[in-house]
Amino acid sequence: MLAETSALLASLATIKDLGSALFRERDQQKQATIQIDLTDKVIQAQAQLSQVLAAVIDKDQMIQTLRDQVRALEQAHNERDRYALHRLGDGSEGDYFVYKLRAPADLKERADEPEHFVCQTCFDAGKKSVLVHNGDGYWFCHLCEKGRQVSPRAPVRGRRPDPYSI
Repeated sequence: MLAETSALLASLATIKDLGSALFRERDQQKQATIQIDLTDKVIQAQAQLSQVLAAVIDKDQMIQTLRDQVRALEQAHNERDRYALHRLGDGSEGDYFVYKLRAPADLKERADEPEHFVCQTCFDAGKKSVLVHNGDGYWFCHLCEKGRQVSPRAPVRGRRPDPYSI
């Protein structure tokens, strides 16, 4: 009977070991499943983070582009404020309008720039072209290649004639 009891105890010990091994295997499978799920969630989170970072980079680039555009528009506006529309004499083809540099006292910057006229057509299109005068009343724009012969206007009584009002 002792041999049978020993065999029974050995069998029970084996069953216990097999049960423990079975539980360990089940726990390892659960752990592996949980690790796979966790890894998938981490990969999804990294992909979403990459999308968010890409969107942030795109927005930063857009902000910089808009800042550059605002800066360029401000510079163009400041340059436009330096000039006033001016009628340049009486043309045989009608009045000739140009932009004239404002008086040095009215300029905030580059007040030492010599007086000059710029082509209205070009300036309104965002380009600056100084008109060239040939001395005989003909003004010419090298950019748009348009010119006009003008005759001097009569000076306003009591005022000194403006040398650029031809």
